[in-house]
Amino acid sequence: MRSLTFCLFLLGPLFALPVAAHDGEDHGVTAEIVGQTLEPRFEAQGSLAEVTGILNAGQLWIFASHIATAAPWPGLRVELESGGQSLQAVEQASGVYRVPASQLSLPGRHAVTLTLQGESVEELLTGEITSPAPASSPRQAYGWIAAAGLLVVAAGVLAFRRRSRH
Repeated sequence: MRSLTFCLFLLGPLFALPVAAHDGEDHGVTAEIVGQTLEPRFEAQGSLAEVTGILNAGQLWIFASHIATAAPWPGLRVELESGGQSLQAVEQASGVYRVPASQLSLPGRHAVTLTLQGESVEELLTGEITSPAPASSPRQAYGWIAAAGLLVVAAGVLAFRRRSRH
């Protein structure tokens, strides 16, 4: 009976792991954030044009529009400069341009300079895009904690057996 009580004492903290709160987590009712995205992005505005850049899977998608009307701006020549590289964007749809930018996917802050040229427009826009470091999964941490807990339990059972023999 004492060994069962001792084992339950050692295992008790393991049962509490899934419900343990951590780092500023509020377990009350919270409003759901609608439209939240994890893709790194930037916005830049000039005198005639504005752009939004969204990084997705090593590709930078650039959405260019007229400031006055907010209408897409097709037919632009868009050049991206970042990290010592100069890349030409390719128009994918009306006002939507794509440029391969895998270096922007690296964790950290990246300065971006865009040159927009077209009929009746020439803009030089700057921005900054921040790519986060990959997050570790909380489930991985629980796995390590559970493994450590099992080792503690095994050591406790062995110590208890040795103690009860003497």
